Amino acid sequence: MKQVLLICSQILAAVLCILQPASAQERPACKLRVTESCVENKLVHSYLTEVSYREGDYSYTGITPYHAKRTISPGRKDIPAPVVLEWQADSSQTHLLVADSKGFSKEYRLDSLASRLEVCNLIPGRRYEALLLSRRDSTGKADTARAAKSDTLAIARIVPTGQVRMINTPSIRNVRDLGGWKSELFRRSDGKPKTIRYGRLFRGAEMDRANDITDEDRDILLNDLKIGADLDLRGEKESKRVMESPLGPHIDYYRIPSSAYTSSARTNTQARNFRWILNRLREGKNVFFHCAHGADRTGTLGFIIEAVLGVAEGDIDKDYELTTFYGWRSRKVDDKYDYGNMVISYYEVFNGQNITECVEEYLKSYGITQSEIDEFRKIMLE
Repeated sequence: MKQVLLICSQILAAVLCILQPASAQERPACKLRVTESCVENKLVHSYLTEVSYREGDYSYTGITPYHAKRTISPGRKDIPAPVVLEWQADSSQTHLLVADSKGFSKEYRLDSLASRLEVCNLIPGRRYEALLLSRRDSTGKADTARAAKSDTLAIARIVPTGQVRMINTPSIRNVRDLGGWKSELFRRSDGKPKTIRYGRLFRGAEMDRANDITDEDRDILLNDLKIGADLDLRGEKESKRVMESPLGPHIDYYRIPSSAYTSSARTNTQARNFRWILNRLREGKNVFFHCAHGADRTGTLGFIIEAVLGVAEGDIDKDYELTTFYGWRSRKVDDKYDYGNMVISYYEVFNGQNITECVEEYLKSYGITQSEIDEFRKIMLE
């Protein structure tokens, strides 16, 4: 009997060896490694980790030590830290491919001496595969369809860490994904809080006034983020009455001069924006919404969206203040941007036990139905 079991185990081992993918048999020992994985720059990461707010208390702000003008840290503060890949240079290397199972794929052309690459705009918690490639087709591009075989010099798995997904768009300021924030009120079947889905809603500054959008950033927004709709919150003078998105005529574009802060509780503009976004999400389009600087009107719409999705009031405050890393935006009541007074006014105007209920009542007062609110939550929470 022992001899029969030994023979069976030997046969099973042989079958498994035959079934093992060719790529696993032929690849050399992995020499590609991830040396930095957190997508939050150090200043943002410190702020998110160290600051917390008491709900309903707008008498103070925790942002001051992190304000961009009060730190010696160099460079822009509204862009992410890159995921860093390093390897031993190979004279035959031509490209590095980063891909996931959701359809994202991006190639980076390399020279033969390159041994390091910084990759931005990856989604925290998502699994990616990085492949160092050598094969070229007749056009000189990496043959990604066959890259899993001997054309792969090295391979590494990437799982970015952090929560806030700021987007590296050098010609556009203050761009970030709304995804990643936990919902305080809505939970999964296992009892864990749901989170806002990454990759559907993005906020930022204008793309077309101070500087024209670059081809590189257009490629990031269209191909990496797959933006399909552009919601412009600016007035006619600011926007120069543009009739289409800087991303191109194929992008669904809508401009509505929008109210901000305390006045937003008494006008319908943010409710109209909410419905327009919902309609685009229904169509499967990812939405980029912005005003001039991505701060006041954009911050007000971000507040509406996150409140509807049940994000804790203190976390909504922290997301609002992330704009500080582009320009000063404090939550304090006495500051001129009036964010704290806006939240207080929603409690005063609408009868809610928490900010989610207050914003629900605001939306319903301008014709948004409960079924539309529920549908929005179903799309945006996971």
